[in-house]
Amino acid sequence: MTEEQNASAELRERFLNFSEKFEGNNVVAQLYAKNVMHVKFLALQGGGNHYAVEGLKTPTGVMDHAVLRTCDTMFISMPFEAPSESK
Repeated sequence: MTEEQNASAELRERFLNFSEKFEGNNVVAQLYAKNVMHVKFLALQGGGNHYAVEGLKTPTGVMDHAVLRTCDTMFISMPFEAPSESK
């Protein structure tokens, strides 16, 4: 593999490892349409184009499960807890 391919593979692996941290956690997702959603992140599609959420609140009601496009999403965040120090 070329250096560029190695770098791309490493970035992809980091992205997938990081996205696994979201799974099963409550997150805040902001779409480009300025909609802010508080949902539970379920899974990221293999290609990274879509992600599944639970408890999506819309003007017409709450959707138990939904699939959103990553290209419509500005960011996804979740609370971060630093590891506690052992004494």
